[in-house]
Amino acid sequence: MKTKKLRLILMAVMMVMLLPVTSLASSISHADARDYLVNYRETVINENGEEITRRYSFNSDEDIDILADYIVDHGFDAFNEAIETAINIKNAETQSSLPVVEPRSVNPLTIYKTISGNGRHDISDEAGGITEFDKLSDEEYIAVLEYQLDVENGKIVELSDISFDVTDLSYECSYTNTSFPSYFNDNNAGVTANFTIVKTVQISINPLLPPVVLIEEDPESFAILVTLQ
Repeated sequence: MKTKKLRLILMAVMMVMLLPVTSLASSISHADARDYLVNYRETVINENGEEITRRYSFNSDEDIDILADYIVDHGFDAFNEAIETAINIKNAETQSSLPVVEPRSVNPLTIYKTISGNGRHDISDEAGGITEFDKLSDEEYIAVLEYQLDVENGKIVELSDISFDVTDLSYECSYTNTSFPSYFNDNNAGVTANFTIVKTVQISINPLLPPVVLIEEDPESFAILVTLQ
């Protein structure tokens, strides 16, 4: 009799302990899940002190609704764990298909030059860099920066015609948010190209569900600084 009572007590305790877990997913509304997917944005600081931003995108509103239903049924933790697993699989596939190469450079990318004499000077160079994304695999790129300096009477008098490009990016990457702060005085000049490399990867958390488009943004910079001798 005592054994039977003990079993009943244990079963009751187990049912109480399981209630919060089983009700966790069902307590999430479709609207809350949808809002999470649409407005998800996370920023982390990498080893270089850069803010890496991560967000989601989707191919259609219908895809968002289907994935929101998945969250309602399984919970946020299950969805996030599935995302992490899918990212790891995607990164492993990407790394296995790439040749092993030595890193071209490290951040920050800065090149120093000297010029002499009056007249117009074409300043140009390129440097290889490597992104440092948070979850997605890193990417190599080449930054190309050009500008012109005019020197009169042994002094820099004008900086003009700034040109910039990023090449050697994979098909999953692009660059945006460019700005070119510059300066010059009698003997020194410089241009810094600030830009953001965006990596867009489509991942699948379940073959029966629509894909999630994961986007990470890495701010980069490349500068050419000049001294007039």
